[in-house]
Amino acid sequence: MPPKRKIRAAELAEYIRSGMTDTELMEIYQLSSEGLRHIFKQLVEAKVMTAEELYGRSPAAPVSEEVKLRLRRSARIKMELPLRIYEIEYSTIKNEGRVRDISKTGVGVRGIGAKPGELKTFLVVADKSLQLDPIVFQAECRWEKREGADREHIVGFEIRNIPDSSAEGLDRLIERLKAMLDL
Repeated sequence: MPPKRKIRAAELAEYIRSGMTDTELMEIYQLSSEGLRHIFKQLVEAKVMTAEELYGRSPAAPVSEEVKLRLRRSARIKMELPLRIYEIEYSTIKNEGRVRDISKTGVGVRGIGAKPGELKTFLVVADKSLQLDPIVFQAECRWEKREGADREHIVGFEIRNIPDSSAEGLDRLIERLKAMLDL
């Protein structure tokens, strides 16, 4: 049996965020499912990753009841129609992407890169049919991975700062999207 590989937290977190499966992680690090569960718990306790990042990933992912409740309260709306999101800097559009999913506390973005911990300012412009004002907010990158043949950025952001008018607009956007998905 080959010797166990030393586990570096940053490397492991990068593998997880890139979409590597539990089976692949267990093979690389010579871990049992119980060992992987222990490592996940250590990543959260060391604040290398959040429980939210690991939630729903696998049975090995540690999630407290408090985290489950908070995540349920801010259930994300999975986007089926294009919703553009712009990274803005000094009132200038820097990058353009698409919203993958959205909630009152976070947004999944395709096409705009970021590193965990990085803070960005965004502008969401809804389709005219939704009759909503643009929504502006600051968000912190929680995780990032690359997907597909073109290695497109897929990033999860936690909303950190949102003006009241944009928060109201976000609430209206989520309600209208829910109504559209229920049709």
